[in-house]
Amino acid sequence: MRFHHLALVALALAACTSDSSGKIASVAEVLPGLPLPPEARVVARSGASDALQITFESLWSPDALTRYYRSILSQAPWDLQSDVVDAAGASVLYATREGPPIWVRIIGTTGAGRSTIQIIGAAVPPKPAPKADSGG
Repeated sequence: MRFHHLALVALALAACTSDSSGKIASVAEVLPGLPLPPEARVVARSGASDALQITFESLWSPDALTRYYRSILSQAPWDLQSDVVDAAGASVLYATREGPPIWVRIIGTTGAGRSTIQIIGAAVPPKPAPKADSGG
């Protein structure tokens, strides 16, 4: 189920990169407390007004990065909800917390001894206020 959420967010990002307002969600809005990959550099950024994807390239191996993110996303304030390998062989982790969830996709860069990390965040709509009991 969580993997489907990743696919939906990825599709939303792809469809909305040309948001008519031109506004892309900020890191503070959708990825507050973003756990950055070690020894990495930003290679791409895309998004919409309510979602953001940042792609990094790291000198760390995919296995080391997956262990790194498992460790971080398994500790408070995070709750690791899903940890799977997709059809391309990438590790995909989905974690929630109070506020925006996070998706992390890690795959090796063939022949380069590096890894590509995609971190995706999406704005969470506010929870509706509970309805008052009518007492009846």
